[in-house]
Amino acid sequence: MQDLFDKLNSFQRRAVETDEKYVALRASVGSGKTTVIVYRVLYLHLVKKSL
Repeated sequence: MQDLFDKLNSFQRRAVETDEKYVALRASVGSGKTTVIVYRVLYLHLVKKSL
């Protein structure tokens, strides 16, 4: 599973793996906001089992 998250940069990874309930994403066009949202849902489902 670690290979899955290797595609994220350090800022994206922090947003995906945070323990905060809510995450606010502010970034420019093409910076990977949608990717972070998708990976966050995947992370919560696979790692946290909270969905």
